[in-house]
Amino acid sequence: MHEQDDRQDAEELRAVRASQGSQPRFADVRVGIMRIGVREGRALVQLALRSPRGEDVVVVDEGEAIDLHGAGLLHLDEVHGVEGSTTGEVVLSFHPAGRDVS
Repeated sequence: MHEQDDRQDAEELRAVRASQGSQPRFADVRVGIMRIGVREGRALVQLALRSPRGEDVVVVDEGEAIDLHGAGLLHLDEVHGVEGSTTGEVVLSFHPAGRDVS
């Protein structure tokens, strides 16, 4: 029983390391990594969200979570960028809707 619970948890929480220009998919939402930046000590990323329910462009601060068109929450866990550049890598984690994220 415990092994099955571990597998379920792995399916429910998905973490991805993504670089600028990539488009990872979480549930039915494609997340385009448009720009990654560090400015005056503030780490953030600009994302393009595309799903059957709509399209948005959002700016997310490191540590923040956003709703992915009702599919779940996307957390911006880490930003690896260079001051003055728009490239780099981010670590994102996804929590599907209806799951406890505490």
